[in-house]
Amino acid sequence: MSPTTILMIDHDEDVMNLRKASLEAAGLRVLTWPWSASSMPTVRPPPELVLVEIDSLDGQPLADFVRQVAKIAGRSVVLIGDPAVIDLPGKARRAGALGTIAKTLDGDELVRQVRAHLRRKQRFTGRNEPLTAEALDALRRDKG
Repeated sequence: MSPTTILMIDHDEDVMNLRKASLEAAGLRVLTWPWSASSMPTVRPPPELVLVEIDSLDGQPLADFVRQVAKIAGRSVVLIGDPAVIDLPGKARRAGALGTIAKTLDGDELVRQVRAHLRRKQRFTGRNEPLTAEALDALRRDKG
């Protein structure tokens, strides 16, 4: 069986590389895509999660970006940000993202949170299956 694939989108390549190293050490396959890239990558098969660092995006630009990224992974977009600075859960809900991860450079914590999102998603779909709008709504209501 091939490793779980994660696509990570971030504007800071140094931070992206630190996160990538932590996730790969945990056995995940990580593809990276810098914010500065002019178009979305084509990834086959689609990644199971897309992690998006959202430092400065808000409102409609964030929602539009999440919709564009969701085409790659079928609504399996997780936003990374600093909850002390922004309303991270609110942004995720309004943008249509699967969930959030509090910004951290602690590799073990990042891996724990990514695995938790993967487990939650896989309870509602099969491995590497896109989330339907109905499954995403049910997942958001689920507290487990």
